[in-house]
Amino acid sequence: MKKIILTLLVLGLLCPGLMAEEKISIDTILTKTIASYEQLHDYTCILNKRELVKGKILEQKNIIVKFKKPLCIYLKWTEGSDKGTEAIYVQGKYKNELQVHKGGFLNIYNFSLDPKGKLAMKNNRHNITEAYIGQIVYLIKSNYDLYKKSGEGSITYEGMQDLDGVKTMLFKATFPKGKGYYAQRMMISIDAKTYLPIRTEIYGWQNEFLEMYHYSKIKLNIGLTDKDFDINNPAYNF
Repeated sequence: MKKIILTLLVLGLLCPGLMAEEKISIDTILTKTIASYEQLHDYTCILNKRELVKGKILEQKNIIVKFKKPLCIYLKWTEGSDKGTEAIYVQGKYKNELQVHKGGFLNIYNFSLDPKGKLAMKNNRHNITEAYIGQIVYLIKSNYDLYKKSGEGSITYEGMQDLDGVKTMLFKATFPKGKGYYAQRMMISIDAKTYLPIRTEIYGWQNEFLEMYHYSKIKLNIGLTDKDFDINNPAYNF
């Protein structure tokens, strides 16, 4: 008996991660994720995304993001065909229209667009009002609530993962078709320190790739103000 206890203690010392991973509770993680987002006031980050849009997989990298609750979003594209483009959406301001300053040869023009309209949605799977971490939190919660209620599908903890130096907990969710779930398969990486989801990869009902969003270099609660979401901000090119 002493040898068995000693062996277990040694395994615990040599493989602390294994013992920790066995204690992962999806209910607990989700509770902490929701609480973390509720305590969040604002953040800045870099967004990389890859999306299936009209049958083509489009990728956009290194988009500068500023976000402030309840729904103020600033985006700036730093590379690709949209390099230099800036976009601002503030709920309840600018007639609830998306304010856009184009980069490239159209950089002398500003536009006011329906955020869900054809022009604003060009090359995008989701509109700007969904381009923030909170949307991922809501997506996780709504699908998890449905899963808990129906008992159909599966959600598993896949272990720790390193994303650009950030330790994350990787979860895999698989759901049946026609039951109200968002997609067949979701891979979700949750920051082990902040409990916020920082990467999602989602596949459709034919196991086809749909979308991937990765938020990196996140800075939380830095004190963003209305000026950060004002087209008259001298730091912007509107």
